[in-house]
Amino acid sequence: MKEKRRRRGLPFKRVLLMSLAGLKHKTIRLIISILLAVIAFSFVGFSLTVTNSDVVGAELKECYAEGVSVVLLSPDSEQYSSRLGRYLDVSTFTNSQTEAYESATGKEIIGAYILSVYDANPYANSPEESSYSIQSSSNESLYDSLIIQRFDAVVELNSDTTEEDLAITPDPRLAETTECRLPSNIYEIAITDLKADFYIKYGYMTDDGEEVVIETPDDLIGKTLDGFTIVGIYSTTEDCEDLKQITKDSCGERKYSYYVKGYHVANFAFLYEGYETNESIYGSNAIYGSGSLKHNIYYKLSGSLSTDKALIKKMTYTEAGYSHILTDTYSVCLSSPYSGFSRAAQNYLADEVIMVAYVVAVIFMIISILLTANFMMTSHEERKREFGILRALGAKTGDVTKICLVEGLAIALIEFVLSLVATGVISAILNVYFFIPVFFMGVIPILAVFLLSIGVTALGVISPTVKLSRKKPIDIINGS
Repeated sequence: MKEKRRRRGLPFKRVLLMSLAGLKHKTIRLIISILLAVIAFSFVGFSLTVTNSDVVGAELKECYAEGVSVVLLSPDSEQYSSRLGRYLDVSTFTNSQTEAYESATGKEIIGAYILSVYDANPYANSPEESSYSIQSSSNESLYDSLIIQRFDAVVELNSDTTEEDLAITPDPRLAETTECRLPSNIYEIAITDLKADFYIKYGYMTDDGEEVVIETPDDLIGKTLDGFTIVGIYSTTEDCEDLKQITKDSCGERKYSYYVKGYHVANFAFLYEGYETNESIYGSNAIYGSGSLKHNIYYKLSGSLSTDKALIKKMTYTEAGYSHILTDTYSVCLSSPYSGFSRAAQNYLADEVIMVAYVVAVIFMIISILLTANFMMTSHEERKREFGILRALGAKTGDVTKICLVEGLAIALIEFVLSLVATGVISAILNVYFFIPVFFMGVIPILAVFLLSIGVTALGVISPTVKLSRKKPIDIINGS
């Protein structure tokens, strides 16, 4: 008895060619469907890129690249407590965060305080007539802007704090015979070469109203600054000559404004712990303003991205409430010369922005599914004679199904590739716009766009394909 010969399906090459040929039908409708899908997937891809962006890592990389070795670590003041149902008023680090820092670094915390008001007097002990000329100056460079500002932050030292801990060195303009040291009591202050330039440029006024010309930093040693005696003038990792090169003309007004919004160690002051008890400055606002102070950590970067990020991660923790369901999360912010850039980019991390992106993506995906299904149905209608003849000549139902599915897969791959390109272009444009490389597509956005491309196209392809596969060859040819 002869064994029944088994029919072989269409070769894959033939299936592929017929599938690609199907894309020629209703081309405009197909293009519109693909474009809508690309828009939807790009919104999703970019939203996930934003959600998974590493703002802290980007800011740290900028610091490493530009030779900045000191930043401030601050408690996140915009933390929402699900346990309390409100935003937390966080002005200091918790004991757990302090312990985590000291455990990770093996060092005691060097405290720093960012001024919370903008009405502090930057002209302490300067000639009164200089105030008008300073305020009316053009401030064309970052150096010009910083030199007339109040201190960005006050760093609190103790007897164990060294110049190496602070990453500062005595101003090289000081004479070898001039003693330059850090404060050793609450009545002393150390300033930077930037602030020394202020008095060299505009002069110095004694507490008795006598105007003194300052020619070199040496002339400032021993002078009083709003009740504190200047005992040291230091250079930081921010070179004053470099700050002079950053101007509105050289980098543009928007980029310049981001620089100004950063926290520059060149504009810090160094005081001894407990300095707020110095009665000689009672009622003054030259050093620490009239508002409350916010505690920060003066942190010397390790130079290793993994080490510095691990420290920040270790200082971030979640505290459960009484129900062990609602929680408070305590995290850390980075304050550096590039904080103005990263915080501008963070506007795209807002939940509202991401939610709008997802809503738009869903709307476009639904439209894309309907258009894809419509395209497949009209494509099948135009090719009904071709499919019917194939079936009549012995092609299996699975062969026709393969042709339709491969056609759908081709559409999905086109949408996937175009969506990746679109998301990458958007990310690159925003990185250029904010002058800091924050947005990069990772594995999660790429995988999500791929699965969406396959899933959405499948929803548009499966129904028309199933209907076609259930018909007899004669019915396909007759269009019934």
